[in-house]
Formats: sequence, structure tokens, C-alpha cells
Amino acid sequence: MALGEFSVIFGVSVLVVALLVGALGWRRYENGPAWDAAIFVFLVLYPALWVARMWIRPAGPVFLGVYWVPLVFCGLMVAFVIGATRPRRRRRKREIVIGPSEPPEDPARMPFGFFFWFLMLLYLGALVAGYANGRTPMLSG
Repeated sequence: MALGEFSVIFGVSVLVVALLVGALGWRRYENGPAWDAAIFVFLVLYPALWVARMWIRPAGPVFLGVYWVPLVFCGLMVAFVIGATRPRRRRRKREIVIGPSEPPEDPARMPFGFFFWFLMLLYLGALVAGYANGRTPMLSG
């Protein structure tokens, strides 16, 4: 992958992650953004855009030798799917706890389960199939 392609895919991924995490107001704690949620979305989004760059016909204007319009649309589609699967935020009731208690299971650590790794295998399969068929995402499309 050429440096221009890496830069454009990385930039689109970071932009879409920032929009998604900022728009949905994902917060891990009361004092700041959920960096682990942003990293998870980036880890799902970057390979999706790499696969999209390989399999979708180039169209639109060129930036750094890369057709960026299909990448933005694919990035937004993946972000909408991730956003649609996000559970609703529930208001917590204050509980009075007497004595030691175990903290509840952190739902932010749960996404790296079976479906995440299955999705990564699908991305890998799409990339291997694309390179095996001669679909190299070079600068000319």
C-alpha cells in the first residue's frame, strides 16, 4: 500500500471515528471520552476501508493520488452500523453499598469477542482474495 493510500485511509478512519465517538457522546467515565471505544471503532473501520479501497470502483476527486469519495461513504456506512448496534445509555440509580462489592463487568471490554475476531478473519479473507485476483489498490485505482 502506497504512502498516499495509507495516509488517506488513516485520515478518513480517524475523521469518522472522531465524528462517531463525538456525535454519540461515548464516555467511559464522567471526565473524558472513551478512548477504548474509539480504538475499537478504528480497529474495525481501518481494515473495512482498506478492503473497500481494494474492491470498490474508484470515483470522484483524487487526493494524494487516491479516490477518497468511496472511502468516506464506506466509512460512514460502517460507522452507522456500529452506532446502530450501540446499546442505549441507561441512567444509573445511586446504590448504597455496605461492605466490599465487586465492580460490575465492564461492557467496553466485551467487543473484542468472537464477532470481532470473526470480522477480522472476514477482512483478511477479502484482502487475500483481492490480492490473489490481482486487485491491488494502487494509485491509479
